[in-house]
Amino acid sequence: ANECCNHILEGKAVFNCIFYIYMICFDLNTSHAEKSLITFDKPVVIFRLDDVVFIHEKGSGTLNYDQSLQISIIEEFIARNIPITLGVIPYWEDQETTINNRLVERFGHDMLLGTVEVAQHGFRHRSSREKDTEFRFAPYSSQIEWIQRGKEILKRGFPSRIATFVPPWNNFDSNTIRSLIELEFNCLSGDLGPIEWSNENLKYASNNSIAYIPASCSFREVKHAVELALSLQCKSKQYRNFMVVCFHPYDFVSSAKQPISKSELNKALDELKRMPVEFATLSAVANH
Repeated sequence: ANECCNHILEGKAVFNCIFYIYMICFDLNTSHAEKSLITFDKPVVIFRLDDVVFIHEKGSGTLNYDQSLQISIIEEFIARNIPITLGVIPYWEDQETTINNRLVERFGHDMLLGTVEVAQHGFRHRSSREKDTEFRFAPYSSQIEWIQRGKEILKRGFPSRIATFVPPWNNFDSNTIRSLIELEFNCLSGDLGPIEWSNENLKYASNNSIAYIPASCSFREVKHAVELALSLQCKSKQYRNFMVVCFHPYDFVSSAKQPISKSELNKALDELKRMPVEFATLSAVANH
């Protein structure tokens, strides 16, 4: 675990786009399809779409995008048979986000197949302090209550197992890990920041079958990340070569600083499909 943490810090300093991690192997009743698709013979690309909310037909508040936009993004991945992990906020604007849920209507079958993974993205996605964090610094009693309530909401609304937790703003602490272990999550995905991900936390999580798989690049960095991964071609059987691409629906709205267009999304996905890489969800990688 200590050696793994050193690799995390080196990855942060030297090439922020790629992450090598020692994965603890354990059986969590993963579907046969999920287990058989990933070989790790090539770099593995994981797409993590955060801040997914399905309440209103039209967007509202700070999440100024509608359901149609989110569905159209996911459809581009499904059309190319590229798996995707959705970071779904369970409770937004004092409502459960599974009401008026067109996501299940459109992608329920893909969820059962494991092509679309529903991950829990915090609880309310509200900061409880001056800095952006929902869970870090909060007491264990609060964290486990929030995570449990959020998981129950998602379980009621989606047909697939909720096994991955994505903390809002990628911030968490040892109480978060403790809560995830108690609630039987098997994957935690933050980012490469070493502030809270100490050797002690890494050992604590890995000893309890929690795989930490951090976001390591943005959508526009993924091609460079793949090219770098291919040039390095890590051969060690202990370390698996993969990258987690973190992006958001609001990246596609016109008010974004540098909005991603639909044509840019399609072109990038088509280019990646032609490259010698594998694609997976977070839970699929965690289960290997």
